[in-house]
Amino acid sequence: MTKKIISSLSGWIFVLGIFCLLAVGQGGRTAWICLGAWGVFPVISYGMNLLLKKKLEAEFQTPATVEKREGKTVCLQITNPSWIPAACVLCSVEMCNRLTGERTEEILFMSAPSRGTVRKELSISSDKCGYLELSVRKSYLMDWAGFLPVKCSVQAEGRVAVLPDTFEPRVLLKQEAARQEDADSWSQERKGNDAAEVFSLREYAEGDSLRQIHWKLSSKRQQLIVKEASFPVEKSLLLFWDKNAAASTAEEMDAMAECTVSIAQELVRQGITFTLGWSEGREEVFEEIQTEEDNISAIPRMLKYGAEILENEETFGSSGRISAYGINGRSFGKIIYFGKTVPEHEIFAGESAVTMVVCDKEVSHPVFPVVVFTAENYQEDLETIEL
Repeated sequence: MTKKIISSLSGWIFVLGIFCLLAVGQGGRTAWICLGAWGVFPVISYGMNLLLKKKLEAEFQTPATVEKREGKTVCLQITNPSWIPAACVLCSVEMCNRLTGERTEEILFMSAPSRGTVRKELSISSDKCGYLELSVRKSYLMDWAGFLPVKCSVQAEGRVAVLPDTFEPRVLLKQEAARQEDADSWSQERKGNDAAEVFSLREYAEGDSLRQIHWKLSSKRQQLIVKEASFPVEKSLLLFWDKNAAASTAEEMDAMAECTVSIAQELVRQGITFTLGWSEGREEVFEEIQTEEDNISAIPRMLKYGAEILENEETFGSSGRISAYGINGRSFGKIIYFGKTVPEHEIFAGESAVTMVVCDKEVSHPVFPVVVFTAENYQEDLETIEL
């Protein structure tokens, strides 16, 4: 922008000098009129822009999704409801991939006629999956000469999901139990609301239901004893992508996304119902996946946010630990954990059936079964995977 202002100012001064020479040399009335008009020309335009700066409206017109490396055209539309024409609107458009953190910027110039609409097209393309967010970072109204900018309030945002490429891994899912056989159905660590199994016994307290009273034992002890209900453990499957496990490059985030989506897609093809989860800042999001439509619907939402590395904190489960016996009230019998590396903190409580799929070359002394892959060869590394 600075170069454009200097160039425009230099051109204006050059023309002004010519008019000065003509006016002084010839002394004609026409030359003096041209000199005066050229001198006030930018000032009048600048004043008009001051009146116009808060009246322009803008919006992006974007497709909902695009494929990787697919060139698509998006449109920035500016509407001018005022009678004052906008000679030149300069917009700095930033495109940010929220998953990988990559950013690009493009400068657009357009003219908006009075009470009219103008559209400017720009091409977008990304060689990595994610969630592209387009925004007008800065906008200026330029005078007709092009060197007196007026900052204006043009604001617009657009969003496009860049879908990951998928491959077809051969997934062999081991349906092992999460705990001992006699503890398959109920948790040994937390109470619940399943009265079919007793979790513990305690003395009666005000508010307890009469149905909880253990009458036989109460008669023996000569005091009311109640039964605590057990918490049932479902033999359910969780696929969780921990984006916060460690700092990752754009290539690694792209590879982890493609691996997570591809394995989820293969499980759907095999008719396996599961829960798809991912970290979203300091929170965890869970989606039930029963059909291909459920999986397709969840993918753009999973790509909306990248990593948020939390120093001196557990990266996953910052709002609760995960185990076969619950996270935030949920229970899972089998957990498949995706991440950049094996977490340093003990995030899996209990004795969960866990398999880790990590984007690393090697892992030292893993506590759980680990499958490793690299961002360069993830399709070959995960061609056949036993989870």
